[in-house]
Amino acid sequence: LNQHMDELLPILANCLGLERDAHMRLGLLKVVDQLFEDEERGSAFRSHSHDVVMQLLVAPAVWRSGKTAAAVRYHAIRALGTFLERKLITPEELHGIISQGGDVKLLSVVHTCMEEDYYADTRRVGVYALQQVLLVAGPHLDGEERRQIYPEILKRLDDSNDGIRLATTGCITAFFSTLNQSYDDTNTGYFLDGIIVHMDDADPSIQEGICAALQEAARIKPEVVEEKVLSVRARHRSPVYCDRVLEACTVGKQNPQERGSNFKF
Repeated sequence: LNQHMDELLPILANCLGLERDAHMRLGLLKVVDQLFEDEERGSAFRSHSHDVVMQLLVAPAVWRSGKTAAAVRYHAIRALGTFLERKLITPEELHGIISQGGDVKLLSVVHTCMEEDYYADTRRVGVYALQQVLLVAGPHLDGEERRQIYPEILKRLDDSNDGIRLATTGCITAFFSTLNQSYDDTNTGYFLDGIIVHMDDADPSIQEGICAALQEAARIKPEVVEEKVLSVRARHRSPVYCDRVLEACTVGKQNPQERGSNFKF
């Protein structure tokens, strides 16, 4: 497969074009997703990662009206999540795509999929794709790029689907696990304000997920997390989760050498 990639990619991009039959596009995206999952065949896409992301995955995921277009979006953004999860692109290459100009921007397309009206599953895989973006390129994201991301994450904590809300807690953990210590405390505080309230959620799985995310945040920004949690502890129905996070803050302050991105690629 690798030796034919120069010829194959333009064919795949053409077959995924807007003018092509929708059923063919859906079927092809499923096949591409399966290829990414295959260790040997998936690796063939590494050498053309920019074109794979922008032409095969992001372009079909751009919002267009209609249920058929929504189905195409779902499979495109799902395949993007798989491509990133399989680490078929380097952190530097992915950040280059994120920061490039143009009418179609990767983060904007992912954020739109996270607000999908037709299918809740598209919101779910959109959250997963963003989580993978953070896990791959997170340490390279600058402050402005992160400021574009965290409000979209907060929206999904209020999703009507509890499965999506739970998936979002993993996205938050990825945000903090790849955060550089130099990220500004003000925006960290804004993000924490929107997160901490959900540690008092009626669903224990959401509470656990948020607690785990805040424990990761406490490793990077213990003073900021401690201040925010202490300000709401008395208002929570139980202090158990707050106390677990505060304990993590204490550990974080005692081990400043552990602060910084927990990035492994």
